[in-house]
Amino acid sequence: MNMPNTAYVPPTAPSLPTDRQYRHVKLRAQFRALLLILPLVAFLAAFFLFPIVQMLYRSVDTTTVAIPLAEVHAQLKNWSGENSPPEGAYRALAKDLLTLDDHDELGPVARELSYRYAGFEGLLRKTVRQLDGNQGTQGTWKHRFVDIDPRWGTPEPWGVIKHSSGTITAQNLLAAVDLRQTATGSVALQPADQRLYLSVFTNTLVISVSATLACLLLGFPVAHLLSTARRSTATVLMMLVLLPFWTSLLVRTSGWLVILQTNGPLVDLLVWLRMVAENARPQLAYTRFASIVAMTHILLPFMILPLYSVMKGISKDYVRAARSLGAGPVKAFFSVYIPQVVPGIGAGAMMVFISALGFYITPALVGGSQGQMVGNLIAYHMQSSLNWGLAAALSVGLLVLVAGIFWMFRTLASAELLGAPK
Repeated sequence: MNMPNTAYVPPTAPSLPTDRQYRHVKLRAQFRALLLILPLVAFLAAFFLFPIVQMLYRSVDTTTVAIPLAEVHAQLKNWSGENSPPEGAYRALAKDLLTLDDHDELGPVARELSYRYAGFEGLLRKTVRQLDGNQGTQGTWKHRFVDIDPRWGTPEPWGVIKHSSGTITAQNLLAAVDLRQTATGSVALQPADQRLYLSVFTNTLVISVSATLACLLLGFPVAHLLSTARRSTATVLMMLVLLPFWTSLLVRTSGWLVILQTNGPLVDLLVWLRMVAENARPQLAYTRFASIVAMTHILLPFMILPLYSVMKGISKDYVRAARSLGAGPVKAFFSVYIPQVVPGIGAGAMMVFISALGFYITPALVGGSQGQMVGNLIAYHMQSSLNWGLAAALSVGLLVLVAGIFWMFRTLASAELLGAPK
């Protein structure tokens, strides 16, 4: 049978995409990925970034005072801050105050100024009442103001008004670290009886560091046991470690409040062991110690889990090799095992410390006056004193502190201490 005489045509190789087609496909893939994360980006922008930016602006915003007192601010622009201001400043302040009183807008201005000068609200209201009732009084405006209250003859209240003339001020930020701006524009410490915030920042650092160290000392053995125990035992231990996550924070804190009471079970145990006399029961609740104990209990899982994740991946052969080469158990532990666990220690300490800095409920319930932290003062100024500017300034201070700690951690993480190149 004769076959048709056809030429053999080899199969052609598939055509490769051009660079333009490749870029088009890549762009479409990136666009689809962007659409997937767009809801998350919108959520973070609306509920995280925008509140932070608003808080930062609130800490330096002074438009409440700058706009209503525009005329007196213009008169104080060239005032040096020494002695009393010129006559025009008294006349302009009287006009501004009476205008605000006529429009029932004096309250917000007086309240805002009273945050920066003790008793300023009462001083302004007293001045407005007497100026409004004595329009025909003779004499200069300065004499009239000084007759109403001698403080108008000193530069302090005028300095507060002058430094509130712009739309942005640093007075809240200075007050958050116990500083103030004098009438001449220099920065000085607050009077001794008004210094509070630096000590609270120090107390916050001490409590946070103490809770971090306590979590490390208690969590390291537990994490090591979890990483070396049998699977069934490790499962039970892990459930016990995670149990606090299933219990309300308020319940756990209230439990420690009961335990640490003077007549609580812990002190009863100390009395039964004859470590404490019956008539000398210590007050453990409402102290710094109580804040540290309760916070350690709450934050302990945040230390155990990073340690466990690192320890689980460390081979036992390293320590065995060190022992076989003549190293003792202590030297092998600190020279071979600990350097491999340092990343877990750093991650756990970072998580615990930064979380502890922002604690509020636990110190408020069990800390008393000794265990108060910055978060408690922020809540007080937001809810009670309504000094939102100072609350925002304290929040900025806490944010800067957290950013500084994070930067230090990143610096250490890139150094040889964590096994990374410099």
